[in-house]
Amino acid sequence: MKKILITGTDSYIGNSIKSWLSKFPNEYQIDEVDMRNDCWKDMSFSGYNVILHIAAIVHINEKDELWPLYQRVNTELPYLVAKKAKEEGVDHFVFFSTKGVYKPNTPFIDRDTVPQPTKLYGKSKLGGEKLLIPLNDDGFRVSILRPAVVYGEGSKGNFPKLQSLARKINFFPKKENKRSMIYIWNLCEYVRLLINDPLDDIILYPQNAEYIGTLDIMCALWKENNKKYHLSRFIAWGVNVLLKLPGMETVKTMFTDTVYDAKISNDFDNRYCVYSFEDSIKNIVNSEVTK
Repeated sequence: MKKILITGTDSYIGNSIKSWLSKFPNEYQIDEVDMRNDCWKDMSFSGYNVILHIAAIVHINEKDELWPLYQRVNTELPYLVAKKAKEEGVDHFVFFSTKGVYKPNTPFIDRDTVPQPTKLYGKSKLGGEKLLIPLNDDGFRVSILRPAVVYGEGSKGNFPKLQSLARKINFFPKKENKRSMIYIWNLCEYVRLLINDPLDDIILYPQNAEYIGTLDIMCALWKENNKKYHLSRFIAWGVNVLLKLPGMETVKTMFTDTVYDAKISNDFDNRYCVYSFEDSIKNIVNSEVTK
């Protein structure tokens, strides 16, 4: 049985991983530790096989004066936890980083793409990565996850905004784009496989087997809700005009391409992609209905 410690409590990803691993009660023992105080320093890590470091400062309004907080929580804390884990005999440390280490809306990302974070979150996570990598050796494996955009039942970010939009309107620009995303349960299965079989690569890029565009999401939501809809070429023309203007970050996020190279994400022969995009939307819509 693998003994696993999750740093941070009540996070979306952490709670989802706990729920997923609970399906295998004879294979994993899962504990959590609150990182909002220094109690973790007095806790023994001895006996744990894997530490999943999820604790982070994420969804707050970024201001320059908050940089010391981001640096303390997202850069220095994971290093201190990993250093303690290594000293106390833990085999494997998994750090949840972010796609935000890259410049927003970078069209194509592969292993050679140089990180260029623009937000405090991405900058602080990249700083954490740089401190962790030297700790990796044959006796202590470090895995750094830069997952694609995570979506799923109860997720935060832009996906629930699209869900809300799909409930309010039934028309959309007929403009396709491609983005790397990962369904929460696919990510959880990726983590499970990684716990069982740590990979040689330190930087990892889990994503769904297929790229997903904003139009794909809207149409899938409408179809699953049996809602008639209209796609407009005229509105798409207007979107193309807006994309040429300075700023317009929300429009760019919705309608430009930004994908991981599929070759860097086929770990475990893509067995972690247990749900297709269509199945994920069905699950999400059904979860809304049963609430």
